Amino acid sequence: MIGGELANPDDGKLTDEGINLAQQFPMPTQLTEKDRKRLTDPEAALRVSMTTSNLRQWADGCHLAAADGAEREQLGDALTADDRRDCINRALFKMAGRNGLPEAWDTQSLEQLRGELMSLERAVDLGLPTVVDAVLATERFHEAVLAVFHALRWWATMHAGKRVDDLVAERDVQRATDRCRETAELLQRFQATCDRQEIRTAITGLGGFARGIDRANSSRRVVDEILRRHREVQSGKVDGGVPKREWIGFDGEKLLRPAPRFQLNEPPIAAVGLRLTHPYRLEPFIYMLRENNVLPSQEQQAN
Repeated sequence: MIGGELANPDDGKLTDEGINLAQQFPMPTQLTEKDRKRLTDPEAALRVSMTTSNLRQWADGCHLAAADGAEREQLGDALTADDRRDCINRALFKMAGRNGLPEAWDTQSLEQLRGELMSLERAVDLGLPTVVDAVLATERFHEAVLAVFHALRWWATMHAGKRVDDLVAERDVQRATDRCRETAELLQRFQATCDRQEIRTAITGLGGFARGIDRANSSRRVVDEILRRHREVQSGKVDGGVPKREWIGFDGEKLLRPAPRFQLNEPPIAAVGLRLTHPYRLEPFIYMLRENNVLPSQEQQAN
């Protein structure tokens, strides 16, 4: 609401733009004017009742597909009111015009987005290309670490009770731990050379983990560091008032069979630096831009 300039950050009251957009929303005409006023008051709203039939009638117009052109235009303005989101929108528009937008985003797609952002002076001033660089560095490191962690899950599922050193002796696992060290070094290098303090601060936690991986001078030590990090992360999460249990039990020599929901029956795919391990807001942002005619739809893009 604040980012879309629809509400005042100081008191939460609607701005003129917010009032104009609110006026576009369908009124519950099935209610009396007195009850409609009650709905605007959090303390009185619970006293308002409506039949299921009337509620369904109101719902017929309370969704984006029923919005008219004026409401969509105002929603589009709100979506891009923030400078950063406006720059992302402009870069996406340029990407759509060149090769179309991807159905699913990966690191190659992000690199294309970065290239478009570099052509926008305002985006460069805001540091958005550097943000993408940070995402790429952290994602490649995290993907590499997860590949080893999933290999541990698979080994614990299929070979519970065997020494973890037997797993580490596997050539594929050695390649995976080498990839962890390579991406850890790249992440640290990015953090050391990044000229934006807020971005360096944002990746401090993962940067510390990367230092631990980088210092591990053998595949076994990489595995130990990943298991240590997993214990640390799980101990910081609470479920029912107690710390969450670890996915994999380890007695220092052998991995214990995980609980059924944590088991993995197939060996993991190798990390190659393409997949994104975290959900980002690009897909829903693109969807909303398309719904409000700010970006061309998939059908228009195809044509």
